[in-house]
Amino acid sequence: MSRSQTMLDDVFEAGVANPRLTAVFTLCMATSACVLHWLWKPFGSMATPIAVFLLWLLTAAGVLGVVKGYFVQAGRLKRLQAQVEVEHLKELTWQQFEQLVADAYRAKGYRVEERGGRNDGGIDLLMRSPTGELVAVQCKRWKEWQVGAPRIREFAGAMAQERISAGIFVISGKFSQPARDAASNTQVQLVDGSDLLELIQSSR
Repeated sequence: MSRSQTMLDDVFEAGVANPRLTAVFTLCMATSACVLHWLWKPFGSMATPIAVFLLWLLTAAGVLGVVKGYFVQAGRLKRLQAQVEVEHLKELTWQQFEQLVADAYRAKGYRVEERGGRNDGGIDLLMRSPTGELVAVQCKRWKEWQVGAPRIREFAGAMAQERISAGIFVISGKFSQPARDAASNTQVQLVDGSDLLELIQSSR
């Protein structure tokens, strides 16, 4: 993949993740392209046409990303507002569940970085609370079984590795008593399916 293609992909993905910020960036790119096109003429050099073309490509990628971003965020907001029962949480995919948790905390004033995936290092979300505290979040969307103590200890270990003191473990179901006992000896807050629904309802 070429460097220019990578740049276009990055701008597009940024538009999906943060439409407002990318809209400002896109406007700057479009303005720069106009200025270069109409005002800067460096002695017949091809630098100006190439630069203008690249800027317009970045602008187009930004516009497409912003448009998709607003549709994606509208869909996520609709999904957030539709959660009224624990069984609804269990019907989500693991990606949708992580997004739901991220959106619930954003609605409470947190700044959220979504890190979920195979290489997330045991931390799905990295959040900054309204008071400035850094908080790690692990999300588990399981349909049947309870989350046990080993998962809590693994998460606490991931927090320690990244030197994060506060953590929240969010699940769609319930925690076992050993899990609650393990969490009581750490800085991990447990949020089960019922707690998550209360969080969503309080953020509306």
